[in-house]
Amino acid sequence: MNGNNDEFLYCNVKNKINTRKISDARIQVDKSAAKANSMLGVLRKTLVSRDAYIWKQMYTTYQLNSAT
Repeated sequence: MNGNNDEFLYCNVKNKINTRKISDARIQVDKSAAKANSMLGVLRKTLVSRDAYIWKQMYTTYQLNSAT
């Protein structure tokens, strides 16, 4: 019985660690998405043109610069 209990505890600890990793990753993704949406709002208010090429250049330039 003790062996099964140890195995059960090990699985619980392992699941909690995996759940935490997923949770941390989700928080990071949420922050990145919020930052991207914020920049999109700034561009939307700033640029008069709706040319897709200009938007792509501006948006990807911001993304590359903000990563550093």
